[in-house]
Amino acid sequence: VYASSCHNGILPETLEITNAYAKASGYPAFLDFDFYKITGDLVNWLAREEIPAISVLLTNHKDVEWLAACSECTSNEFRIWVVLSFLSFLG
Repeated sequence: VYASSCHNGILPETLEITNAYAKASGYPAFLDFDFYKITGDLVNWLAREEIPAISVLLTNHKDVEWLAACSECTSNEFRIWVVLSFLSFLG
C-alpha cells in the first residue's frame, strides 16, 4: 500500500488511509514508491489536488492474493472484510 504525494509531501488523511488499508488487508504500508522512475500517476495527481489517495500494488499480475490476509475467505468475502475492517478503523 503506497501513500500518494506530490511536491508538498503526504496529506495527513492519506497517511491515515494508507495505514488503515495496510492494517485491514495485511499488506505493508510504504510512504513512497521508489522502485523505479515514474513520471506520475493518478494517485499523485490526486495528491497535487489535495485529495487523499493510495495505490495498492499486488505482487504480480497472475496470482490471487486475497487468501494471504484472510485464509478462509472467498474473493468477495475478502473485499467485504477489508471494507469492514477499514470502516471499523475509521470509527
